[in-house]
Amino acid sequence: MNYKYIGIGSIISILLLYLYFRFGNKAIEIEKRTDEDTKLLFQKLQKNDKVLKLLLSHTIKYLKRDKYSDKQLLDRLNKDSLFNKDYETVRILIDTHNIIKTSNFVPGNYVFDLNSGTDNITGGLGRYKNVIGFRLIHAIMPNAAYIVSYTCNKLRYKATSTFPNETITITLSNGYYTLDNLENAFTNASYTMDTGSVKPDNKITNSSVIYNPTTHLFTFKTTGSKANTTNNHFCFKLDNLSNSAARLFGLRSIDEEDSNASHTKQSDFVPDMSIHYTDLVVDEIPYIACKNNPSGHHVIDRIPLNVDYGSNISYEPYRDPYQNYFLPISLNRLTIKLYEPIQGHYYNPQDSDHSLEFELTMIKNEKNVGLFN
Repeated sequence: MNYKYIGIGSIISILLLYLYFRFGNKAIEIEKRTDEDTKLLFQKLQKNDKVLKLLLSHTIKYLKRDKYSDKQLLDRLNKDSLFNKDYETVRILIDTHNIIKTSNFVPGNYVFDLNSGTDNITGGLGRYKNVIGFRLIHAIMPNAAYIVSYTCNKLRYKATSTFPNETITITLSNGYYTLDNLENAFTNASYTMDTGSVKPDNKITNSSVIYNPTTHLFTFKTTGSKANTTNNHFCFKLDNLSNSAARLFGLRSIDEEDSNASHTKQSDFVPDMSIHYTDLVVDEIPYIACKNNPSGHHVIDRIPLNVDYGSNISYEPYRDPYQNYFLPISLNRLTIKLYEPIQGHYYNPQDSDHSLEFELTMIKNEKNVGLFN
């Protein structure tokens, strides 16, 4: 037997035992002190803050769970929110082709019945419950073919040829015009006055409207206006005039002072013959999901009309991944309104049809709604 190796092994064993008893007990003591400090900290937190106490309680319960259990929080979240969706989105198509139109139907202000379908040729879509989101996806909208229509076909002016003075309202002929022939809107125009008949010399006709192709401005005068006479002065009275055609001729919608009456009047600015956009309004949608606007209308979107007159615009708005949701509502009808830039006027593209596609977000799992417990 080799006693040398036995001696070396004994020495190593003695050293290991010495190191264990010398330093091992301290490590255990430190660990014990750490556990005690942690317990004291938890006790203080539980005594001082009820919210933290509740949070710690739930956290400890969760940590004690078997990590391979099918009742874990992650498994439940996957089951409820991935396979059984808490919400769903549907898209609905609304168009004026399917609506049973009466003599009073206005394409810029109508009701689309979702439930009964009595107003729709192809039947209803059904009532949508627990709707929490609503937005426009696509619109096919015609640009009006008429430049002068019932929303912009009136001018009013005061003529001062003889006493009493005459305040005259002129209704222009509806139709499609260009700047070069817009004065033809005065052909067959009708003239009205509060009392009496309009004197011929006080009328503005197409022959007394001159267009300058260089400046794109109009010059107006009454039929009897002559530069070397003191009679037949006139001035425009356009303040609060319903269906005003002022912007078509470059006139400001204000009343001129009587003292500014003259033989001729010129456009104040370059005429604007376009309808820039129409605001799509749905009254049933809560305002929080709409675009804030000075008039307070429930504007879902603003549809630009940037195509030629009589053509259709295909508009798809930018789909923001974030949208404003609202408390659940039930929808069985949609009141569709199309407002022109001039508030109070409904957009009417000469009874042309349009199509609208909406996306509805609805709660599906009413009992869960994304909550863990």
